[in-house]
Amino acid sequence: LGVDACMQAVSEERAARHGRQRVIAEMWAHSREIAQYCREIADELPEINPEQAYLVGLLHLIGYLPLVLGWDDTRKDPAAEAISGFQMAKRWSLPHFVQQFFSEIQSAECKSEWSEIVRLAHQRATRSSVKCPFDTEFRPILI
Repeated sequence: LGVDACMQAVSEERAARHGRQRVIAEMWAHSREIAQYCREIADELPEINPEQAYLVGLLHLIGYLPLVLGWDDTRKDPAAEAISGFQMAKRWSLPHFVQQFFSEIQSAECKSEWSEIVRLAHQRATRSSVKCPFDTEFRPILI
């Protein structure tokens, strides 16, 4: 799943034709809300860059893009979405700290500041109507 494929889908308005506007808008609003809380949390932590925390929060659901855009309606497994997020972060050459976030959510043993910041941001979030897999159980179980 490359940037060109995403841009093509958006330009074709495939999501709009399939009635996904509301889901896309809710996902985007949720991601912005989590990003804002990630920035606020990072402001309280001297060793964390608030702008990096904002970007991690903003992108924490990129693994769900294929599902939200209607490319794959059969995948409902949070583990698959975590793997997709990691693969997209690598393929799109996103910053190392974003790749690190997706890498650590795939491993039950690995825990660093990024997953903890996103978890805390979800605890602070109140207005989102998106059922985010990170709200209740942050790490999906990978088999």
